[in-house]
Amino acid sequence: MPGFELFGDLERKEVNDVLDNGVLMRYGFDGMRKGHWKAKALEKELQNTFKSKYVQLVSSGTAAVTVALGFGWSRGRRRGYYAGIYFCGKF
Repeated sequence: MPGFELFGDLERKEVNDVLDNGVLMRYGFDGMRKGHWKAKALEKELQNTFKSKYVQLVSSGTAAVTVALGFGWSRGRRRGYYAGIYFCGKF
């Protein structure tokens, strides 16, 4: 099951909203956004759902590991819970 069969009208609407807006990047381009901050809204929703102080969306598992290493994490040493790594590949 690759996942595309789970996309319904709501998912298509959200994706088309981003594409119609013309800004695909998470940061910058404030003037072009016209108030559309999909990634920021999803981060906030994940914060509330998981009662987490911080959430950082990333584009891939490699990006998630890079961010985790940037926090100073290493194998066998945990300084908290990083939902981005946990959910990598699940969405």
